[in-house]
Amino acid sequence: MEQKKHASKPTVLIIEDDKSTQLLYKKVFPEEWFEVNFADDGQSGLNLYESLHPDLIILDMMLPVLTGYVVLQTIRKDHHDPSTKIFIASSLSSKDDIIECSKLGIQGYLLKPFNFREIRRKFAAYSPLADIENSKDTSPKTATPTRHKTSNQAIQYYCTAFSRGNLGAKETCVKIMVTAKAEKLDLPSMPDIIFKIQEAMSKDETTFKDLANLIINDQNITSKLISLSNSAFYKGSKSCETVEDSILRVGLTEAKEICFLLSNRGLYALQDQRFEEDLQRLSNHSIACGFAARMIAEHHKKDDPFSCFTLGVLHDIGRLALIRIFADAFKNEGLDIPFLHQIINKLHNRMGALLLESMGFPSKFQQILLKHHQDFKDYSGQEKELPIIVVANMLANKLGYHSDTPLETDILTTNAAEQTQMDQALINKVDNGLTQYFEMLGSMH
Repeated sequence: MEQKKHASKPTVLIIEDDKSTQLLYKKVFPEEWFEVNFADDGQSGLNLYESLHPDLIILDMMLPVLTGYVVLQTIRKDHHDPSTKIFIASSLSSKDDIIECSKLGIQGYLLKPFNFREIRRKFAAYSPLADIENSKDTSPKTATPTRHKTSNQAIQYYCTAFSRGNLGAKETCVKIMVTAKAEKLDLPSMPDIIFKIQEAMSKDETTFKDLANLIINDQNITSKLISLSNSAFYKGSKSCETVEDSILRVGLTEAKEICFLLSNRGLYALQDQRFEEDLQRLSNHSIACGFAARMIAEHHKKDDPFSCFTLGVLHDIGRLALIRIFADAFKNEGLDIPFLHQIINKLHNRMGALLLESMGFPSKFQQILLKHHQDFKDYSGQEKELPIIVVANMLANKLGYHSDTPLETDILTTNAAEQTQMDQALINKVDNGLTQYFEMLGSMH
């Protein structure tokens, strides 16, 4: 009888890169009743699908290499497989995401974070155990810390659990973000104009008039841009009085970058002396990385300079989010700054990716934020902008615009530098250009 049970075990494929969530699934699908296989990225998941033909797939949406949506689309459309049962597991997803996945064919959509009991109940029908719902709940003690009454206690709990290895990076970020949203903590959000500029600048036919029409209703950006065009930095022969005149003088490239930076400037304004220095360094680092990314893209002549600029500016938004959340959650209490700095350094990539996912940025933005500290030996399977952001981040740090600690690495020896055709002449050009760029931005005050 025992052999028969093992011979007929359902095959389950879990495509999930967070180790703590994998451990949760292992409890839900014990090996004595299921044949469970795990994949840490989308491509590995597809490979396992093709070799295993599993009965059930649980698919995370935000994965390395290939996103969950691409995996789902490949299975349903390219492999013409409408029968394999697929459940999507994701966090902070919009209704549009659910609708798009439903169109391709899924059996359910699981919203993270979830606990053992919820997942066990969801997949009870797939278990050979008739009484699984009545079995003892063995959920991890860190899953739902209900004893914590306040946001700062909950966040402190999650950070401590993560530092001790009881929570994975992704799960910790999800829990912190959910707490921040529920308690209305100071979570960064993007002004609508940023998305409008991003969309407009992705079109080759966008002109200075189009950009002027986008920003003319934003009085802050309008006044700053006109003031800049009339500053000594540009030394115009006559005064600019309209947005169109200002864009003509400043130039379309710098005008759209300035609009983007002005829209983001408020995110780095925080009346908290404990983090003022952190935010000032982070603001300068983000600007420097955006500028460097744009110059490298122009030099490389293979990528959209404005997209690279945007990615450079946003690459550390997870660090910004965590600083603002911690400052707000712990504003009335003392907090261990060195400990939180360690948490920020370890979690900011994942937090940034989750934040951009919740804002509706393209999945490639999320993936680049996850990977921007990695120097891959082979970039052929990565997002095309990734090596530019990797080397721009290193270069900004190397030139003194560092968000945490200065960089000691020789940039020219990295794979990202080779991939982007970086040389010492370009480094010098970026260095000189940054001095002038910050001088220009300073004239807007």
